[in-house]
Amino acid sequence: MNFEEPIGQPVRSLQTMLRRIAQAEPDVSPVVPDGIYSKDTQRAVSDVQRLHGLPITGIADAETWRAVVRSYHEAVSVTAPANPLQIRLDPMQVIRTGEANNHLYLVQAMLLVLGKSYQNFPVVVVTGVLDAPTGQALQILQAAAGIPVTGQLDLVTYAYLTDLYRLTTGNGSHAAQSA
Repeated sequence: MNFEEPIGQPVRSLQTMLRRIAQAEPDVSPVVPDGIYSKDTQRAVSDVQRLHGLPITGIADAETWRAVVRSYHEAVSVTAPANPLQIRLDPMQVIRTGEANNHLYLVQAMLLVLGKSYQNFPVVVVTGVLDAPTGQALQILQAAAGIPVTGQLDLVTYAYLTDLYRLTTGNGSHAAQSA
Protein backbone atom coordinates (compact mmCIF):
# COMPACT_ATOMS: atom_id res chain seq x y z
CA MET A 1 0.00 0.00 0.00
CA ASN A 2 1.27 3.45 -0.88
CA PHE A 3 0.91 5.68 2.21
CA GLU A 4 0.85 8.81 0.07
CA GLU A 5 -2.57 7.85 -1.31
CA PRO A 6 -5.55 9.59 0.31
CA ILE A 7 -7.17 7.27 2.85
CA GLY A 8 -10.23 7.71 5.04
CA GLN A 9 -13.92 8.40 5.37
CA PRO A 10 -14.25 11.03 2.60
CA VAL A 11 -12.74 8.50 0.20
CA ARG A 12 -15.03 5.77 1.47
CA SER A 13 -18.02 8.11 1.06
CA LEU A 14 -16.94 8.87 -2.49
CA GLN A 15 -16.53 5.16 -3.22
CA THR A 16 -19.91 4.34 -1.72
CA MET A 17 -21.55 6.88 -3.99
CA LEU A 18 -19.57 5.63 -7.00
CA ARG A 19 -20.64 2.06 -6.24
CA ARG A 20 -24.32 3.07 -6.26
CA ILE A 21 -23.82 5.08 -9.46
CA ALA A 22 -22.22 2.04 -11.13
CA GLN A 23 -25.34 -0.02 -10.27
CA ALA A 24 -27.49 2.40 -12.27
CA GLU A 25 -25.02 3.53 -14.91
CA PRO A 26 -23.18 0.79 -16.86
CA ASP A 27 -20.57 3.29 -18.11
CA VAL A 28 -19.21 3.77 -14.58
CA SER A 29 -16.74 1.18 -13.30
CA PRO A 30 -17.72 -0.50 -10.03
CA VAL A 31 -15.57 0.20 -7.01
CA VAL A 32 -15.27 -1.38 -3.57
CA PRO A 33 -15.63 1.14 -0.71
CA ASP A 34 -12.37 0.42 1.11
CA GLY A 35 -11.31 4.00 1.91
CA ILE A 36 -8.25 3.88 -0.38
CA TYR A 37 -8.15 6.14 -3.43
CA SER A 38 -6.87 3.42 -5.76
CA LYS A 39 -6.73 3.09 -9.54
CA ASP A 40 -10.25 1.60 -9.46
CA THR A 41 -11.52 4.72 -7.71
CA GLN A 42 -9.67 6.96 -10.18
CA ARG A 43 -11.23 5.02 -13.07
CA ALA A 44 -14.75 5.39 -11.65
CA VAL A 45 -14.18 9.10 -10.99
CA SER A 46 -12.96 9.49 -14.58
CA ASP A 47 -16.08 7.70 -15.79
CA VAL A 48 -18.31 10.16 -13.93
CA GLN A 49 -16.26 13.07 -15.25
CA ARG A 50 -16.73 11.74 -18.79
CA LEU A 51 -20.50 11.41 -18.28
CA HIS A 52 -20.75 15.02 -17.05
CA GLY A 53 -18.43 16.54 -19.66
CA LEU A 54 -15.79 17.46 -17.10
CA PRO A 55 -12.04 17.31 -17.63
CA ILE A 56 -11.03 13.67 -17.17
CA THR A 57 -8.42 13.74 -14.43
CA GLY A 58 -9.50 10.94 -12.11
CA ILE A 59 -9.27 13.45 -9.27
CA ALA A 60 -12.37 14.24 -7.23
CA ASP A 61 -12.14 18.03 -7.18
CA ALA A 62 -15.09 20.14 -5.99
CA GLU A 63 -16.82 20.18 -9.40
CA THR A 64 -16.42 16.42 -9.76
CA TRP A 65 -17.66 15.87 -6.21
CA ARG A 66 -20.84 17.83 -7.03
CA ALA A 67 -21.30 15.74 -10.19
CA VAL A 68 -20.85 12.53 -8.18
CA VAL A 69 -23.40 13.69 -5.60
CA ARG A 70 -25.93 14.56 -8.34
CA SER A 71 -25.37 11.19 -10.04
CA TYR A 72 -25.60 9.42 -6.71
CA HIS A 73 -29.00 10.96 -5.93
CA GLU A 74 -30.25 10.00 -9.39
CA ALA A 75 -28.90 6.45 -8.98
CA VAL A 76 -30.50 6.04 -5.55
CA SER A 77 -33.88 6.93 -7.01
CA VAL A 78 -33.65 4.04 -9.50
CA THR A 79 -31.68 1.44 -7.52
CA ALA A 80 -32.87 1.79 -3.93
CA PRO A 81 -36.16 0.33 -2.80
CA ALA A 82 -38.97 2.81 -2.32
CA ASN A 83 -39.56 3.98 1.20
CA PRO A 84 -42.27 1.92 2.82
CA LEU A 85 -45.63 3.59 3.16
CA GLN A 86 -47.06 3.30 6.61
CA ILE A 87 -50.42 4.70 7.46
CA ARG A 88 -50.70 6.39 10.79
CA LEU A 89 -53.27 5.05 13.16
CA ASP A 90 -53.23 6.15 16.76
CA PRO A 91 -52.26 3.21 19.02
CA MET A 92 -55.82 2.61 20.20
CA GLN A 93 -57.58 3.80 17.03
CA VAL A 94 -60.08 1.40 15.49
CA ILE A 95 -61.93 2.05 12.23
CA ARG A 96 -65.35 0.46 12.51
CA THR A 97 -68.02 -0.60 10.05
CA GLY A 98 -69.62 2.39 8.36
CA GLU A 99 -66.77 4.77 9.16
CA ALA A 100 -65.00 6.72 6.43
CA ASN A 101 -61.24 7.13 6.62
CA ASN A 102 -58.68 8.06 3.97
CA HIS A 103 -56.50 5.11 5.02
CA LEU A 104 -59.24 2.75 3.89
CA TYR A 105 -58.51 3.56 0.25
CA LEU A 106 -55.09 1.94 0.62
CA VAL A 107 -56.41 -0.90 2.78
CA GLN A 108 -59.20 -1.67 0.32
CA ALA A 109 -56.78 -1.60 -2.62
CA MET A 110 -54.60 -4.19 -0.86
CA LEU A 111 -57.64 -6.30 -0.05
CA LEU A 112 -58.76 -6.06 -3.68
CA VAL A 113 -55.40 -7.40 -4.87
CA LEU A 114 -55.34 -10.14 -2.24
CA GLY A 115 -58.81 -11.21 -3.36
CA LYS A 116 -57.30 -12.21 -6.70
CA SER A 117 -55.00 -14.69 -4.98
CA TYR A 118 -57.25 -16.23 -2.34
CA GLN A 119 -60.43 -18.25 -2.80
CA ASN A 120 -63.64 -17.28 -1.05
CA PHE A 121 -62.38 -13.75 -0.54
CA PRO A 122 -65.09 -11.09 -0.85
CA VAL A 123 -64.84 -8.61 -3.71
CA VAL A 124 -63.78 -5.34 -2.13
CA VAL A 125 -64.51 -2.00 -3.80
CA VAL A 126 -62.29 0.97 -3.01
CA THR A 127 -64.64 3.50 -1.41
CA GLY A 128 -62.84 4.83 1.66
CA VAL A 129 -65.66 3.48 3.85
CA LEU A 130 -65.45 0.31 5.92
CA ASP A 131 -68.38 -1.43 4.28
CA ALA A 132 -69.61 -5.03 4.63
CA PRO A 133 -67.25 -6.62 2.03
CA THR A 134 -64.26 -4.80 3.54
CA GLY A 135 -65.28 -5.98 7.00
CA GLN A 136 -65.67 -9.56 5.75
CA ALA A 137 -62.23 -9.47 4.14
CA LEU A 138 -60.73 -8.13 7.37
CA GLN A 139 -62.45 -10.92 9.33
CA ILE A 140 -60.90 -13.55 7.04
CA LEU A 141 -57.46 -12.00 7.56
CA GLN A 142 -57.94 -11.74 11.29
CA ALA A 143 -59.03 -15.38 11.56
CA ALA A 144 -56.03 -16.51 9.51
CA ALA A 145 -53.71 -14.45 11.70
CA GLY A 146 -55.19 -15.76 14.92
CA ILE A 147 -56.09 -12.28 16.13
CA PRO A 148 -59.51 -11.17 17.42
CA VAL A 149 -62.03 -11.38 14.57
CA THR A 150 -63.79 -8.01 14.59
CA GLY A 151 -63.95 -6.95 10.95
CA GLN A 152 -62.55 -3.63 12.10
CA LEU A 153 -59.23 -2.05 11.21
CA ASP A 154 -56.65 -1.58 13.96
CA LEU A 155 -52.85 -1.53 14.01
CA VAL A 156 -52.49 -5.28 14.51
CA THR A 157 -54.81 -6.06 11.59
CA TYR A 158 -53.05 -3.50 9.40
CA ALA A 159 -49.63 -5.01 10.20
CA TYR A 160 -50.86 -8.48 9.24
CA LEU A 161 -52.48 -7.12 6.07
CA THR A 162 -49.30 -5.38 4.89
CA ASP A 163 -47.16 -8.45 5.59
CA LEU A 164 -49.56 -10.72 3.70
CA TYR A 165 -49.79 -8.24 0.83
CA ARG A 166 -46.00 -8.05 0.54
CA LEU A 167 -45.67 -11.85 0.63
CA THR A 168 -48.46 -12.40 -1.87
CA THR A 169 -47.60 -9.73 -4.43
CA GLY A 170 -43.79 -9.78 -4.34
CA ASN A 171 -42.67 -7.22 -6.90
CA GLY A 172 -46.21 -6.69 -8.13
CA SER A 173 -46.00 -8.81 -11.26
CA HIS A 174 -48.81 -11.17 -12.09
CA ALA A 175 -46.38 -14.08 -11.81
CA ALA A 176 -45.79 -13.22 -8.14
CA GLN A 177 -49.52 -13.03 -7.50
CA SER A 178 -50.18 -16.51 -8.82
CA ALA A 179 -47.31 -18.06 -6.86
